[in-house]
Amino acid sequence: MTSLTLRTATGATLVALVLGAALLPQARSQVQVQMTPNFAPMGVASNGTSSTAWFYEPSSGRAMACQTAPVAGGLSPIQCVTVKLPRAEP
Repeated sequence: MTSLTLRTATGATLVALVLGAALLPQARSQVQVQMTPNFAPMGVASNGTSSTAWFYEPSSGRAMACQTAPVAGGLSPIQCVTVKLPRAEP
């Protein structure tokens, strides 16, 4: 076998291995847990130039406040802040 044939065969083998690894499905666990937060609306307030809405996620004890920021001549962007609330001691 010549060195050119050997290099070509080695290159083709590497390409086949890379393509095979990319096309194989990834192994997945049988248990899939969704960790998406489930915020419940708590209240809203408005003062004319901005509005604020409060949400609460009971399972984690997190609260989120979202407020619009006034912008001249365009859509108001929304800024949100999330904090973990302290748990009440029994």
